[in-house]
Amino acid sequence: MGYKIFCKGKVALVLLGEVPVAGPQISGREKAVRVAQRLFKEIDKLIAGSSAGPYQIIFKHRGSGRYDLVIKSKSSKLSSELSLEVLHDLDELWIKRFSKIFHGIFILSCFYEKNDNLECLAVTDGLGAVLYSSEVRQFFQTR
Repeated sequence: MGYKIFCKGKVALVLLGEVPVAGPQISGREKAVRVAQRLFKEIDKLIAGSSAGPYQIIFKHRGSGRYDLVIKSKSSKLSSELSLEVLHDLDELWIKRFSKIFHGIFILSCFYEKNDNLECLAVTDGLGAVLYSSEVRQFFQTR
């Protein structure tokens, strides 16, 4: 791919220009494409169902120094919050790196291994969800 990819566990992070790309590491390109398409449909449903204001990007603390990246929105129909956990089991080092390079926009995509290198679907296939948020908040309550 030509970019330095930071991979911690099963979640990868790369900087394309000035935009961070984050996503799960999936075994095999075909499976990564299916996971990405399913994830994008879920994000579309979440955001489309939210007419009560913008969505939020949150790091939710799971305990033991681990976090999930969650997209939250309010549903005007249900008058409740909707949420989608998009990245799991992030550690504090991953969050620190992401926070350092995050400037309001990032791309959610999937990564897969090819010839002993990680490839990013946002680069190879143009598959990525561009998410904007003025801030990423951290919630430290455990589940």
